Amino acid sequence: MLVGRQPELDVIRGFISGSEREAVALALEGEAGIGKTALWGAAVSEARHVLTVGTTRPARAEASYAFAALADLLPPRLEDLLTEVPSPQRRALEVALLLRDAGDHPPAINVVAAGFYSAIRALAAGKGMLLAIDDVQWLDAASAEVMAYALRRVAPGDGVRFLLSRRVGEGAATDPTATMLPERVRRLALGPLSLG
Repeated sequence: MLVGRQPELDVIRGFISGSEREAVALALEGEAGIGKTALWGAAVSEARHVLTVGTTRPARAEASYAFAALADLLPPRLEDLLTEVPSPQRRALEVALLLRDAGDHPPAINVVAAGFYSAIRALAAGKGMLLAIDDVQWLDAASAEVMAYALRRVAPGDGVRFLLSRRVGEGAATDPTATMLPERVRRLALGPLSLG
């Protein structure tokens, strides 16, 4: 139970329920230690009751590993899901997830991104999907490109939502939502708790 964060929890619940029609992403933003991860965790716990949820918590130590976050966000058993992804995209996604040898010609990142986008839309077809990324500023560059690609293309009716927590300030340049229209991203700036 989070104390003192009821207004923020109400915004998160509204976003998860889909009551915000235009927004496909909710970004929890604030300084280190302000409580972003606690709110992110509460949101993920609630979302699991109504949506398919994929989570990742990138770390600074893994920021140089290509596509490190993608495997976390997709379910462990991908065989059934990948049959719904077009063949060139499926191959690229399998290579990125280290499920297939790259061979002589590694796939281009835009093909991996298209495969990821196809995969999350297929996953969302049932009951909707939440992709939750804690500390998005530590995403590896390849995963950040793939997320930005998906974020720009997901429509409110696709049933895919993104929940991001992001540290503001020094060293927090990665923001996959930076090129999106403002109405598609709801930003929730977290301040300190009051003495009350």
